[in-house]
Amino acid sequence: MVVAYLGVRSSWAVAPIRQFLEPVMPASPGVYRVAKIVDVFASGPPRRLSFADIVRETGLKRATCHAILVAMIETDMLIRGDDMKYALGHGLARIGLAARDTPAPRR
Repeated sequence: MVVAYLGVRSSWAVAPIRQFLEPVMPASPGVYRVAKIVDVFASGPPRRLSFADIVRETGLKRATCHAILVAMIETDMLIRGDDMKYALGHGLARIGLAARDTPAPRR
C-alpha cells in the first residue's frame, strides 16, 4: 500500500495508488503495446518490417519497442531474419489458428 495525499483537511490518508492510476492507465500497458505491434503486422498482407518501421507505425519509444520485440522473438511470436527485418512467427500463427475455430462473442 502506498501513502497518498487525499486533500482532506490537509491530512494524509492511506489509499492504494491504483485508485489514482486507473482512470489514466490501462490495466496492463504491456499487453496494449504488444497488441499495437501485432496489429502492425496483421493490418495488411504479410510483410517484413524494419525496427524503424515498427517504431514509426506503433508510436512506441525505441527502448520500449526493442524490449518487446526481443520478448516476442523469444516466445516465437515474431522472427527476425538475417536482413534484420521482423515478420510474424509461428507462435502467433498458432494463436490465429486457435482463434479461427472460436465462435465470435455476441455483443
